[in-house]
Amino acid sequence: MLDAVLAVLVCLAPLALVAPASAAGCSVHGAIGAYWSSVGGDGSFLGPCVTGEQAVPGGVRQRFRSGSVLWSPATGARSVHGAIELAYDRAGGPASRLGLPTTHETPTPHRTGAFHHFQGGSVYWSPSTGAHLVVGGVRDTWAAHGWEDGPLGFPRSGEVARGPGVRADFEGGAVLWSPSTGAHAVRGAIVRRWDELGGELGPVGFPLTSELVTPIKAGAFNHFQGGSVYWSPTTGAHLVLGAIRERWAALGWEGGWLGFPVTSEQAVPGGARSDFSGGSITWDGRTGAVTATPGPRPSSQSTVHTVTAADLPASWRPGCPVGPADLRRLRLSHVDLAGADRTGELVVHADEVVPVLRIFARLHEARFPVARMERVDAFGGSDAASMDANNTSAFNCRRRTGGTAWSEHAYGRAVDVNPVQNPYVSGTTVLPEAGRAYLDRSRVRPGMAVPGSPVVDAFAGQGWGWGGLWSRSRDYQHFSRSGR
Repeated sequence: MLDAVLAVLVCLAPLALVAPASAAGCSVHGAIGAYWSSVGGDGSFLGPCVTGEQAVPGGVRQRFRSGSVLWSPATGARSVHGAIELAYDRAGGPASRLGLPTTHETPTPHRTGAFHHFQGGSVYWSPSTGAHLVVGGVRDTWAAHGWEDGPLGFPRSGEVARGPGVRADFEGGAVLWSPSTGAHAVRGAIVRRWDELGGELGPVGFPLTSELVTPIKAGAFNHFQGGSVYWSPTTGAHLVLGAIRERWAALGWEGGWLGFPVTSEQAVPGGARSDFSGGSITWDGRTGAVTATPGPRPSSQSTVHTVTAADLPASWRPGCPVGPADLRRLRLSHVDLAGADRTGELVVHADEVVPVLRIFARLHEARFPVARMERVDAFGGSDAASMDANNTSAFNCRRRTGGTAWSEHAYGRAVDVNPVQNPYVSGTTVLPEAGRAYLDRSRVRPGMAVPGSPVVDAFAGQGWGWGGLWSRSRDYQHFSRSGR
């Protein structure tokens, strides 16, 4: 019977010369032989054959000293070797849900690793994670998040049965699937908090969503079968569930006066309580009453608000590269040059809300002084007037200094900090003029941006570049996402 199957398959395969018999007494021919010869035959990464062709579900397989070649009319001849072949065979090889390979081993495009695609999924390998299967809805969700280049990174495990579903772990989180919830990704601080609470087998259950950005782009969340985990850079990740979650939702979620949760639900005498940045919600287990209570105003607070054209009367106009809907207004705690606590405002691109919140939270914690922080509209949209007032600012729809291209400020992706202490210097030009008193950068005074200072380190920690490192001119006040 085996000989008959092989005869049919070999007749279907393209003809090739039969290679000489190896020491094992096997020969290589047909489409498999053509491929093997094309990569170098006995001297290739596969080496000499160790078996003849063997029938497998859907096709044939021939083993070589350092790998295998599999062929079918639909897939052609494909090699599998190394750690990926071992993982493939552990899963059941051609008889498994993976089926036959549809690609040769391929290097991942940007990170050190490799992959094979198969009829029913993929196997991915990297030096630090090993080789693991990714299949079905888990694979689809991982692909939607950017494969190995996305926030999840390479797989650290194949699918593992967990309760009614499965879980696959990745470098940056996990993807879980169940028949009732589908496949969703949980990552970062949220997956760590969720796992502390028992993960998919705990009271919170399987995820109902992948991680989503909160509407004001100040944080992120996942909804689960038993509640929600919300995260922001200043409050961390915390679980909200049950009647407390229902009341918080009715009050506007994180966009309401309560803000983000600062604790997960905790037991109190007679019930439970969750604390939020703006207060707390308490549930009474005897009566079922749910009470929301405002809390004391914290000494350091940041809020995020949407923007309309009316909020930007002098800094935005039609024709600017971004619109008001792309921007957010941040109210940020800071310390002024006298050491007094203040609250200022910046307008930045919505995508930069989280890094800017982190930066200014770090500056406030370090008590790094920011002299003044107002929207540039307070100065009629004039960059020169804002600098003269030693004002820290962000969005302003203007051209680059000395150029015609749009400034990074026109996109809301740049911040100028303490212009007097950190002037723009190009040849004999110093802006603002008062910045001449700070040309000696070796004499460090409060509010200055110098290598190793809190402000330079805080922006660098979020991947922003600094104009103080430019070669032709130096813009010590200027920080931007692009480094320009």
